[in-house]
Amino acid sequence: MVSFWLMSNNIYLIDFIMKNRKLTFISFLLAIVSLSFSSCGEIETNNIDHKTNLSTSMVASEYTIAFYNVENLFDTEDDPFTSDDEFTPNGEKRWTEKRYHKKLKNIAKVASALDSSLPMLFGVCEVENLKVLEDLVQEPKLQKANYGIVHFDSPDTRGIDVALMYKKDYFEVLETESLEVSFERHPNVLTRDILYVKGVLNGEEINVFVNHWSSRRKGEKATEYKRLEAAEVLKDRIEEIQELDAKAKIIVMGDFNDYPNNSSIVDVLEASLEPKSDEFYNLAAKLDKNYKGSHFYNDEWGMLDQMMISNSWLSSKKGNVIKDKTVSVFKPDWVLFNHFKLGMIPSKTYSGQKYHGGYSDHLAVYLKMKFKK
Repeated sequence: MVSFWLMSNNIYLIDFIMKNRKLTFISFLLAIVSLSFSSCGEIETNNIDHKTNLSTSMVASEYTIAFYNVENLFDTEDDPFTSDDEFTPNGEKRWTEKRYHKKLKNIAKVASALDSSLPMLFGVCEVENLKVLEDLVQEPKLQKANYGIVHFDSPDTRGIDVALMYKKDYFEVLETESLEVSFERHPNVLTRDILYVKGVLNGEEINVFVNHWSSRRKGEKATEYKRLEAAEVLKDRIEEIQELDAKAKIIVMGDFNDYPNNSSIVDVLEASLEPKSDEFYNLAAKLDKNYKGSHFYNDEWGMLDQMMISNSWLSSKKGNVIKDKTVSVFKPDWVLFNHFKLGMIPSKTYSGQKYHGGYSDHLAVYLKMKFKK
């Protein structure tokens, strides 16, 4: 019994009780009982949480699934194994606890505005580690969601990862996997893994992939091989799922650093620009075609942040159903900055080394879903 309690995060209470000789044995027992009740209310934010206890009576009739590149969510501590030095109090960006917590509040504000009940599934990228995610879900605006977290550390040199936050009352994690993206001809080049999560949502099994493919920083053509390889890794895993279940419901989300009409999306993933019964469908295609975007770069908007679905969603008339066959971009004025020359563009945390305290250089994308019996 004592060894069980030594495993809890409240071990300091036990130490106090044992050292305080004025406490009687009865008081000790009462303290243990009290401790047991307080521990039951703790939010679990383990990397892999397979202990979800779902109430069969709880079903979300309408809800939101979202993705957000939160732009450099770093803590203030220096990780000696990654290139995060600029995001420290003495680094180039003077990244302080005050700025860090403002960043957390900004992300929480976006999430709560996406859906007053908060997103059911919330994929994010550019997060440094599990700690920043645990701090995020503890933000007052997010606590009512009772979020669990799926996260793995990626080999990315800057130490940024992808993750999935999920409402533990409605979604049960069955399987998680970190898909490595490596380059045979460039073995020293490292990038983010792809996150795979299989789970049960409202009693129905679904599969979710969260992506953050390599950037175009050194040029679109020079870096294209990285995104093509990421697409191959993702496609292979999708085909494995579909071989076991041709009607598997699959959602692919992320910052792809490619557009819906690029080869990695159209040719490798075979994500169609129009809804077809025999292919994946890119829910961001129509927005891209109409020159809408989630990211502003080189004086133009681009649809780098996308959501794609397997054809099984298109014919689904029961269970979890997508309301509209398109993704939406979250674009209220308060997440934008009115540039004197460029107009309304994403309000970033930094512009170069200058701190602005904004939200992100990307806008969140989301889709609305409903549950039909």
